[in-house]
Amino acid sequence: MKRYIYLDDEPIEAVRPYIRAVENAGEGLAIEHRHPQQYPKQMETLREEHLGGALDGLILDLRLDQFPNLAAGDKRADYRASTLAQEIRTRATEGVLPEFPIVLLSTDERLRRSYVNDDTSHDLFDVKSLKERIEDPVGAARLSAELIALVEGYKRIGQAHSRKRGVNRGLMILGIDEQPPYLDPRILNHFLGRDGTPPIHEVARFVLRELLDTPGPLIDSGVLAARMGIDQGRSPGFKTLVDRLNEASYQGAFAAGWPRWWAAGVESAWRAMGNASGSLRTTPSAERVAYLRKELKIRDLVPATAFKPSSSTMFWTICRASGDPLDPKEGFLVDRQPKFPWQDRVYVSLTALLDGTARSKGLRIDPLENDRFIRARTRLNVR
Repeated sequence: MKRYIYLDDEPIEAVRPYIRAVENAGEGLAIEHRHPQQYPKQMETLREEHLGGALDGLILDLRLDQFPNLAAGDKRADYRASTLAQEIRTRATEGVLPEFPIVLLSTDERLRRSYVNDDTSHDLFDVKSLKERIEDPVGAARLSAELIALVEGYKRIGQAHSRKRGVNRGLMILGIDEQPPYLDPRILNHFLGRDGTPPIHEVARFVLRELLDTPGPLIDSGVLAARMGIDQGRSPGFKTLVDRLNEASYQGAFAAGWPRWWAAGVESAWRAMGNASGSLRTTPSAERVAYLRKELKIRDLVPATAFKPSSSTMFWTICRASGDPLDPKEGFLVDRQPKFPWQDRVYVSLTALLDGTARSKGLRIDPLENDRFIRARTRLNVR
């Protein structure tokens, strides 16, 4: 059983529906709501709970300082989630507190007002989630899987730190027995630490942010479907295909909550089928799907199609705003440079720029793309 304490100054009646939705969406997860205590007592309580086996992870509302616990006669907390998370991370680095995942769970309004523009607090939390997301059963199930995977991932990283040295530590964290030729060695260097073993939460942040959340060596199901040329929403056989690509699946830390596939492994699987007429990258989606149907005998696959004004079906990525498959040649680079050389640039489609989807997601194109976008918009006679 994975046990989380959920600190929220709202009364239990207000947060119980969220807790039940997430607990009921998965198995082996228990979430206990607590009202935040005064700062020194809260830190000591968390330490005792973790050492006593009652705490595997912590969920925090962004605002912990709005309402006192009148039923218990407690004063209103004098801190917010970022303050508490910072102290926990600092003490964990010093070895005073054990390491455990910290999740931020709040409303969209609060996050927009107090969190989005505060870059200094973003690295304190392993996951940021919206309460509104839990109202959707799919969102509740995904958060439930992520919470369980976080505890298991922290445990795996801790075991790797205690059992392995050098690059073997990174291989264990990534779920790889031997270093494959396609794995950039600079990735493994990040697991070594410059001055000894890095803190578990820093390794966790690196895996989650720079490998799982960013396309590159690892890709998610949306990019996988695009590279296979498949319309995922209309293809019941996509799950069967995923099962056939099991050897390319990521088996490392947090895999249960963030399903990913090694991009190089997917291409190797394509080549191993033996009768492909060309490379995966340069084959139109209809031909990719026809080939998969023939070679793997998976009939219920539907090829993805281009969304006008795009026309190319040599998909390789997805639009960052809409999630639609996209040929990078017809996309526009997002104004965000990769942090590391192994990471792919991300794109938005012309459609998402014209209909406002990109803007609603807070996405802007690279300034070097502005002239090309203006020309494309002018050709369509759109202001």
